[in-house]
Amino acid sequence: MTWFARILCALYGAVFLWLAFCAVQTWGHVPLWTSITMVAASLAPVDAGLRECSRADEDRRYRALLERAARPADLISPAGTREPISADELIAFDRIMRKEFKHRGGAS
Repeated sequence: MTWFARILCALYGAVFLWLAFCAVQTWGHVPLWTSITMVAASLAPVDAGLRECSRADEDRRYRALLERAARPADLISPAGTREPISADELIAFDRIMRKEFKHRGGAS
């Protein structure tokens, strides 16, 4: 998980705690629907935090698959034999990886 994702998860946790605290404090002092709305709203940051964590796991898996596919030992030709990849293919893959790495959010 990137440092930005960790900060987002911490903020989501803080928002959840604040909304839950507000819901508990207003229970019985305001109309019931407002407290129920506050409880429902406090579940949104929990969902966002879980989504952020699953996205980080998905990115990690994606990078591992790309790296594994780039290894010369893992490349199999249509004939079924293992062929070394050329220097041009390595350079092209490095460019793709750098662009994809920047696009996906950098180092984890």
